[in-house]
Amino acid sequence: RYDGAIDTASGTTLRFAGNTTQTLAGAINGHGSLIKTGGGELVLAGANTFAGPLTIGDDTSANTVRVTGTLGSQGTTWSNYWLKTRYADHAGDITIGAGSSLVFEQPVTLEPPAVWTGVPVSTMTVQVLRGAITGGGELVVANGGGPFASTLVIADPLPAEGASAGDPLPAVTRDFGALRVLDNGYVGIAAVNSTVKVGELSATAGGHIQLADGAQITVTGVATITRGAWLEGTGRVINIGAPLQVKDGGVVAVRTQSGGIGTLHVEGNVSFERAALAVVLGANQAASLMKVTGVLSLNNTTLALTLANDFRAAPGDVWRIAEMGSVAVASAGNGILTDDDDRITVGNYSFRVRVGGTYIELFEPLQIQIPEPATYAFYGAALALGAVTFRRRRRR
Repeated sequence: RYDGAIDTASGTTLRFAGNTTQTLAGAINGHGSLIKTGGGELVLAGANTFAGPLTIGDDTSANTVRVTGTLGSQGTTWSNYWLKTRYADHAGDITIGAGSSLVFEQPVTLEPPAVWTGVPVSTMTVQVLRGAITGGGELVVANGGGPFASTLVIADPLPAEGASAGDPLPAVTRDFGALRVLDNGYVGIAAVNSTVKVGELSATAGGHIQLADGAQITVTGVATITRGAWLEGTGRVINIGAPLQVKDGGVVAVRTQSGGIGTLHVEGNVSFERAALAVVLGANQAASLMKVTGVLSLNNTTLALTLANDFRAAPGDVWRIAEMGSVAVASAGNGILTDDDDRITVGNYSFRVRVGGTYIELFEPLQIQIPEPATYAFYGAALALGAVTFRRRRRR
């Protein structure tokens, strides 16, 4: 373990080649290059402002760089009286060799109570990566501990120095072996000028992947959302190698980051197995839409509805919530509601569900209580996920 600071000037290289676990508790600063080879693990535990290239492995040994501190330029803001958000912005390129890993486990830290409130203060990290990410290795995001997970954001590079406001943002390459999100880790893909391409996509154990509007991820191999993990947003998923598999408690939520109505595009096939599809319904028959170019397979799939604040229903209204090349319902009745006698109730409304060959629609909403309809909202934030209580009943 080394507790001191290390400065890396531009054009210099800092190399760690040990085959054991090495921990740097101090800060690495500057714009030089950082290289980890030789096997073993390098733990970056300090408030690192290092902004240069990072290379992990040389395709001959398994290397891990584990970030429990921060990486890149930093700043702090208050979200409310009990929470601070620490931002770390890394602009350098990252190369992860085959068999190697870059792991972000940035814990939420708990500080003593503030004098003016008497409430303990939690600090979470929003880690932003703006450079290229290449190589055959994996990028892993997990919860480093605490009441909620910190956040990793894959974003576009900042404008070049001297660029005008209307100039396009630079594009960089994000093409690497795997993206894995687990243990309530949170990844936001916010890049719209630079697409993300991975060999494997995996979210499990409460992991969360959010696609901003206009963001795109291409998966050439297996893509899995499972065990309470979420795929959320209004971007585009291109799955080349295999169907997008949502199973065993996985959730796909079609909504904007603020919880509004949008469209999630999936180019390829999608398979739901003991999972959930969540959509938002609004006024004038507007609804979130999952648009699948291939086959949408549904088996023991729950439909979760959220009513936007402006939601209203009138006789004859129809909300289309999914469009696909074709639909395969493997378990009618136990899966998504396919029987006209089945209903979903949310707020003060009860809906029937119609599954056609190329669409899923909600229709014939019945107001089941006299008061104004309750309103719900999904909050697409890094701190918490909204939940909706819904139930299914049979009409007698």
